[in-house]
Amino acid sequence: MRGWVFYICWWFVTSTEVENWQSSLRDNGFIVQQGIFDFFTLEQCKTEMDTCYAQNPLTPYGLIYLPRSPFEVKNNYTAWCAHNLCKSNGTMSAGWRVSEGETILLTGRTPPKSAY
Repeated sequence: MRGWVFYICWWFVTSTEVENWQSSLRDNGFIVQQGIFDFFTLEQCKTEMDTCYAQNPLTPYGLIYLPRSPFEVKNNYTAWCAHNLCKSNGTMSAGWRVSEGETILLTGRTPPKSAY
């Protein structure tokens, strides 16, 4: 095994591109797992979480939710799903660790040129 790669696909990436990319990584000895990128809202802070991380209501925070590494020992990390920041029935958390040989990639297309 060469390493472990989490990936989160941003909008506008085709499924064919993702499948080809995953296959290439796996063919080269990498373990590939998918994560989720999502935002949390002030409403969630009030009802689901025990913190809002001083969130600005006009700019919600984006979080990367990842599954556990296949090599992670579940009993030695108490911050998993901290503050109720979990997805997929607790299988993905915004509270994760990265070990040597692990990579997190947020992939997508850059936006077109625009004026502010």
